[in-house]
Order: sequence, then C-alpha cells, then structure tokens
Amino acid sequence: MANDTTTEGKGFAMLGYWSIILWIVAFVATNKKPRSPFLLTHLNSALLLNVIIMILGLLAAATNGTALFGILTAVEGIFGILDLIGFINAARGLDKPAPLTDSFKVIK
Repeated sequence: MANDTTTEGKGFAMLGYWSIILWIVAFVATNKKPRSPFLLTHLNSALLLNVIIMILGLLAAATNGTALFGILTAVEGIFGILDLIGFINAARGLDKPAPLTDSFKVIK
C-alpha cells in the first residue's frame, strides 16, 4: 500500500506542503470523516516539515550575523528539499510520505 497511486484528496495533499496556513486550509476543508490514508499521510508529513522549517527560520533570524545563522539556514534548506519531495510524491499520487517523516504520526 505504500506505493499505491490515488487521486482522492490529491489537491489538498499538495496544498498542505506550501505553508502552514495552507495546511490549515487543507485540514479544515477535508474535515469529513474518514480521511483517506493518502491524504492523512501527506497532511502528517506536511505538518511536520512546515513546523520544522518555521522553527529553523525563527532560530536563523534570531542568530542573524553569526556562524550559527549559516548552519541553520543550510539545515532549513535541506528540510525545504524534503518538503519538495513530499509535494512531488503527492502530485504523482503516491501514498509515500516525505523522507524522515514516516515514523512520526501527529494526525491519526
């Protein structure tokens, strides 16, 4: 089931990866029960990555002008690439979470 393709909830799954605000829109718009496993997989991955990117961005802004700023910005970029991979998986209709997010379940 991990590599099954689907079209149910595909647009909302892709929308969630753009920002935390759009993730909230996708989550509220799909508030019907039950959500598809595909949509849950991508909403979970998108939430985790959006929160991590936001925290890293805030930490980088707080350390502006220091060596730590460059490190945090680079790590934020890496998580941005993981976010892009998750978006591509959602666009292709793959029920496959973004890398490093498959073992963390925030939404059940």
